[in-house]
Amino acid sequence: MTTRQRALLVAGAAVVMVALWVGVPRAMRRLEYFRVRHIEVAGLRFLDARDVVRQLALPTIASIVDPLAPVRRNASAIPGVAAASVERRLPGTLSLLVLEELPVALVMQEDKLVLMDRRGRILPFDPTRVPTSL
Repeated sequence: MTTRQRALLVAGAAVVMVALWVGVPRAMRRLEYFRVRHIEVAGLRFLDARDVVRQLALPTIASIVDPLAPVRRNASAIPGVAAASVERRLPGTLSLLVLEELPVALVMQEDKLVLMDRRGRILPFDPTRVPTSL
């Protein structure tokens, strides 16, 4: 085999690898098998899981092959959430772990009691829904 043939073989293999690298995830996104059908939310004490899932703003055609950074960013932007992580589980489950801000005080605001975190921010938690030990 000549040097030119080897170079063409290596270039052809590289083209095939790039095509697979780009094409396989795109093809997987279209398969029903990889559609997000279930979202598990763990770590919640004060927030409602249905509200958290709604605020993730996932499209109805979301796939577990899609990048997870937007999901993590949307989860972390929910008021009362300190941090969030998300993982994939085959065939169609996203597992979301949420770390909520901890309330440290009850304060009166507009004739009702609201919870406040350690930075002085009002939390969106309902103090009558979950017993809170300050």
